[in-house]
Amino acid sequence: MRFVTLVLLIISSILFIYGCSEDEQSSSVGGNEIIGKDGAPMVLIPAGDFQMGDVFNEGDSSERPVHTVYLDAFYMDKYEVTNA
Repeated sequence: MRFVTLVLLIISSILFIYGCSEDEQSSSVGGNEIIGKDGAPMVLIPAGDFQMGDVFNEGDSSERPVHTVYLDAFYMDKYEVTNA
């Protein structure tokens, strides 16, 4: 459960960084925006690494040890997607 929470926190942080207004988005992304197959705008999430795991030593044993995870660059929808 803590693993899922950590992953959601990381994704939320990424979305927060790229979640500024559209005018700010254009300048902060630096032209790394594309239009997806469905016509929705997408932004480039740069490659990098982060520490994954139970940094507070409160979770399950499957969440330890804390380790470095590297993610390749990927594109993510600029706006949230819902079923509604």
